[in-house]
Amino acid sequence: MRLQDLALGMARSSTKNAEFRVKRDRRIGIECKRADAQTMTKSMHIALDNLKLDELMIVYPGEKRYTLAKGVEVDPLAELVNAK
Repeated sequence: MRLQDLALGMARSSTKNAEFRVKRDRRIGIECKRADAQTMTKSMHIALDNLKLDELMIVYPGEKRYTLAKGVEVDPLAELVNAK
């Protein structure tokens, strides 16, 4: 899932710096981080559970894309900004 592929429908969660979007009956969370090394945080677990997310996308300033946990992808900001 790429950021530019997300459709309309957005709502804020009570989790700081998180939001989710709905695309074809799927709930996708987006969380922006400033740190390079990502780990699963309590807020990520809360967002997945409370918002019943199908997928969580973490956007960060690093350079490589990787899977953090089942349904949790980490994506470089530069890759999303430069995507066409």
